[in-house]
Amino acid sequence: MDTSSLDLSHPQNWWASVKETDSSLVTSITSWMIQNGYSDKEIKIISIPKLSFSDQLTAGGRVKLATIKLNFFLKDKTTGDFVLDDQKQIKTNTLEFKDVTATRIRGMIGINVMKSYLLTSYQENGTSYIVTGLGNGHGVGMSQWGAQAMADQGLSYREILNFYYPGTTLTNPDFAPVVNIGTPNNTSGTDNPTSSVVNEAPAPAGSSNDNGIEQSTPSADAPESTTKPPSISNVSSGYNSKTRQITVNYTVYENVTSTVYVKNAAGKIISYPIKEVKQKPGNQHVTLDVSKLPNGVYTFGIIISNSQKSSAITKVTINKIVVTPKVGTVSNTSSSVSGTAEAKAAIYVKASSKVIGKGVADTKGKFKVTIPKQKAGTKLSIYAKDAIGNTSKSFNLAVKDKIAPSKPMVNPVTYRDTVVTGTTEAKAAITIKTRTKTLKYAKADSKGKFRATISRQKTGTTLYVTAKDPSGNVSSATAVKVKTRR
Repeated sequence: MDTSSLDLSHPQNWWASVKETDSSLVTSITSWMIQNGYSDKEIKIISIPKLSFSDQLTAGGRVKLATIKLNFFLKDKTTGDFVLDDQKQIKTNTLEFKDVTATRIRGMIGINVMKSYLLTSYQENGTSYIVTGLGNGHGVGMSQWGAQAMADQGLSYREILNFYYPGTTLTNPDFAPVVNIGTPNNTSGTDNPTSSVVNEAPAPAGSSNDNGIEQSTPSADAPESTTKPPSISNVSSGYNSKTRQITVNYTVYENVTSTVYVKNAAGKIISYPIKEVKQKPGNQHVTLDVSKLPNGVYTFGIIISNSQKSSAITKVTINKIVVTPKVGTVSNTSSSVSGTAEAKAAIYVKASSKVIGKGVADTKGKFKVTIPKQKAGTKLSIYAKDAIGNTSKSFNLAVKDKIAPSKPMVNPVTYRDTVVTGTTEAKAAITIKTRTKTLKYAKADSKGKFRATISRQKTGTTLYVTAKDPSGNVSSATAVKVKTRR
């Protein structure tokens, strides 16, 4: 399934309309998954990044072991919720069976897709797998169609059993007689419903019937172990940013010995949360403290074994959340930045791209970082780093203007004047008052010059002129006494 054009943050928009490419193969795999631990989930198969067969063959030339890896999306059938990752996108889940019996793989991909274990060639071209073979069936044990054809031709059950199981005896614990079946008749290894000359070697342990169901059948031609690799399913993992722990979950169905390892992005094993620990059937949960690991993608491998082994891999992204600092007001009169952050975190203050101050939060998270005084409007970014270098989001602010303009410079005013002129801070708001009345409001231009029209004032009247900058800081008043002449 091509996911390149999908909005992984909103899977509800495309879940019902997007279909997988190979419907027959997908149907077989999803049916198997539903019967093996995913009955409460809707499943979409993304890809099969790995499918391979071992060179080990049975005495009858059938492939013994195979490996398969699946990537898939999940949706809860009950709640309708999608299984998401830490980035709130639909999660790519992985299920892998490595070097398990080929019967298990055939059961997964379907007996009508893989019709027998007698493979003649295998090719992988990067986008598909080409597997060719002979026959139709598991190639071991008694052929149902062959036995039916022999019975239709009048052969007795002893003759049929003699044909398929040469050299064995029939016994009944309730009766004494022992019947010797006889000697081999044919070894064609085919499965043809129209032929009475059909022989399939007895099924090796761990083979499957034509429905892909695993069975254990006595074998006369293959010295395979009677122990099947243990099953592992429901593999998942998640990161808890509050406890800074990763939990790996999986299910086993028998008594096993389990090992879980952790690899970093470079593929190096850095930890074994558990190693050769005995576990009983059921859901398993392994927790790992990752507080000392840097952010990144980590691979968790799960190996379970009895006398054989099965393995699964899950990946999880650690995205430790370092608390974003909270900072108080910083003005052009400030020589420090104060606030709260994660306890003992390193605090950095930047102006543009330059660090202008460093400090460390105390055990309660309080900090005070000394900085040079900054101009009003300067953009500051304050962020924190924990002990292993994980960085918080930045708290961004602009330096506030807390410095009032200087007193306006006002030109002399006479009792005949109707205009007051002067200079002050650029774009400052000018207020002209008497002791009891506001006469005029005006605004200085970009060069600080102002001109305000007023009514004529009596000689001796005192005018008070103030300037207020855009930040609301008000200057001291300049007192101007109205004169009779300049």
